[in-house]
Amino acid sequence: MINIAICLGIENGVVTGAAITLGAVAPTIIHAVDAEACLVGKELTEEVITAAAGKAGEAARPIDDVRSSAEYRRSVVQGLTARGMSALASGRDLMALPVDPVLLRTPEEYWNEESGFLDAPDRGYSKWKEDVIFQRAS
Repeated sequence: MINIAICLGIENGVVTGAAITLGAVAPTIIHAVDAEACLVGKELTEEVITAAAGKAGEAARPIDDVRSSAEYRRSVVQGLTARGMSALASGRDLMALPVDPVLLRTPEEYWNEESGFLDAPDRGYSKWKEDVIFQRAS
């Protein structure tokens, strides 16, 4: 199963930092370094997303086997990367977050420990929950 993680720092609509990791398309998890570099300093336009997704596909080093070809896996990487960046650009990524997620401990329990799970009181669970509800309503 191919997996991709995309983390972007965005200020005033411009990407300030990017990390894109690809799993199950190389012997180990890899960074799509050229795709990351393609994003920094730019707005997430359709053209920029397409270019970065293409570079992520090029970074993949999948194998051919009985389940699928390497070329198919590269195209999946490209498509998933484009979909993820489009979701981040539009704010649709928040729509997938549950309002009341199932947790082993409450966020307050995490906060009270020295785990550093929540790094500031104003970024606690209730603020996150308010933000998500506000995003879904707009």
